[in-house]
Amino acid sequence: MRKDPQPYAWVKKIPESIAKADTIPLLGDLPPFPWEDLAENLKNLLEFQSLEIVPSEFAWAEEGAATKGMGSPLSIVKFSIASLEGNVYVAIPQEEIRKIMDLLLLKGSEPAPIDDDFQIAFLDFLTLEVMHAVRQIDYPPNLLLRLEKNAEMPNTPMLVMNLTVTADSFVFSPRIMISEEMNRSLKGHYVKSKENAVFKRPLSDQCDVIVHLEAGKTTLSQAQWKEVKPGDFILLDRCSLKPGENSGTVTLTLKGHPILRGNIQDANIKILENPLFREDH
Repeated sequence: MRKDPQPYAWVKKIPESIAKADTIPLLGDLPPFPWEDLAENLKNLLEFQSLEIVPSEFAWAEEGAATKGMGSPLSIVKFSIASLEGNVYVAIPQEEIRKIMDLLLLKGSEPAPIDDDFQIAFLDFLTLEVMHAVRQIDYPPNLLLRLEKNAEMPNTPMLVMNLTVTADSFVFSPRIMISEEMNRSLKGHYVKSKENAVFKRPLSDQCDVIVHLEAGKTTLSQAQWKEVKPGDFILLDRCSLKPGENSGTVTLTLKGHPILRGNIQDANIKILENPLFREDH
């Protein structure tokens, strides 16, 4: 029996990822991620000579395509954020994990056979070190990042970002993947934060405000702070300025909240663009 052709059967379905890509910015008002600070923290924690992290722009991956092009086998780490729905996943080729192990443990010696259990334990160690480095920069702001035991990743559309990590001339390529639920949760959370902001238009257009520059931080008790006097030498836990030079990265804050990141150049501050917030016209 011959079936009648379906009307409009020739029309091709547009992938959902293309429609979602029209949302700018893709993560709403989520503050820019301080990649330079993370790289500096990881360099110190893992004792690299140099470490640089270059992120791509976020883009939607279709169902089942979140890890496309990464090869196999992959190791996947799953995270959640307290009070938010959904998950964040990080994928990295297992071959690159072995390369990191050689770099950190062997220090240039001849590679040796590595047991699978030992490699799993090393990935756990590396994950905890990265989480510690992220917590040092307090990101996401006022939210707690948690490691999940079950690393199984659903076969759904994901918001993905590729990272190019260069450590002591070795290049690694992990990928960050954010679920649809987490994307909605982050956008909703920071929209609410924005609605509760002290400075909103039209009043904000008529107000002069004081913007602070943060180039480092340390932690002092109340008793220690009372003893501090002008001219005292205080060791900082973190500093983004280059010693002996009038240059480095600073964070511009308003009412204690980070609003922009800048780079000091020739006694001026250049506002740094972040790929999460760049709008193409």
